[in-house]
Order: sequence, then C-alpha cells, then structure tokens
Amino acid sequence: MKYVFCRMTITWREREDNAIDNQVMEDQNALYALIGWGLLKFFKIPNMKANIRLLELLIHYWIGKEDAFVIDQMPLRIEIEDIDFITGIS
Repeated sequence: MKYVFCRMTITWREREDNAIDNQVMEDQNALYALIGWGLLKFFKIPNMKANIRLLELLIHYWIGKEDAFVIDQMPLRIEIEDIDFITGIS
C-alpha cells in the first residue's frame, strides 16, 4: 500500500484579551446569531489553548486518501463521538 503525504498549514489564533469577549456577550444580536448557529458553547470555552506539537503530529499522520490517521501502518479513524468524548463538548 502506497501512502501519499500532503502538507497542511494550520493557524490557531487564541483570543488574547477579554475585550472582544465582553463586547460579544453584551451584544444581543451577536448572542442571538451564536445561539442560532449553535456556536455559543464554543465561543464560551475559556482559555482553550492549542497544543501545537499534537497538531503537528496529527497532520504528519493524516492520510487523506485513507481518510484516517495512519500510525505504524494501522489506520485510526476518529468519529464525531470520539471528538465529543475527548473535548467534553456535546
């Protein structure tokens, strides 16, 4: 089996201050929009920091053709339920 590796670039931008958070939480239109799209719970996640090394490893092991992470020639597929379990976000 031949694997084709691709290069991805991920940019993680963390919110650096609470000024924007406070503005959004005080703006009823912004709140209604976030609620309507089901995104408010993600906006409220406090201090979620990126683990850059983990992201780099995941990218390294991702094989798009397999639609899986391939580690030691074994495909590992992560389903939405796994993400729910890992992050605690339903």
